[in-house]
Amino acid sequence: MGAATALATLVLFGMPVAMRYASPERETGTVPLVFLAAGLALIGIAALFTIRGYRLDAAGLHVERLLWADRIALDTLRGAWADHQATAKSLRLFGNSGFFCIAGLFSNRKLGRYRAFATDPQRAVVLDLATRKVVVTPDDPQAFLAALRNRCPQVEIGVEPDA
Repeated sequence: MGAATALATLVLFGMPVAMRYASPERETGTVPLVFLAAGLALIGIAALFTIRGYRLDAAGLHVERLLWADRIALDTLRGAWADHQATAKSLRLFGNSGFFCIAGLFSNRKLGRYRAFATDPQRAVVLDLATRKVVVTPDDPQAFLAALRNRCPQVEIGVEPDA
């Protein structure tokens, strides 16, 4: 995620600079300022969706964003397991693939259609809910699974079902 954020930020700031200094006419009008303002706005909006962490409580799993939290109810949780290859070869159906986070609706052969709230795919944990799969990426997947096991003792946690 860090490389995608850095590249996108570089492009968004690089365009107005290139327009200003690389053009033969030395563009000094409002066009570079408009591109700079648009880039700043895009960065600001994307930063709002940053995933800061995850919190488990009686209401479910909360995906902590910059100014709010998305809640995922765990009432229908059927299983959960760590899988650093869970998001491999995924097709983005709707969402963001790395500008401050990886979030949205994705699909791949392994999971089918799934929702991602991720920052580092190498730390992926798959939540198998009755109607959908969700991928999160806690800092410590094993500690997250242990906390989930305490929260949902009736559910098999840590074992990927046979495909």
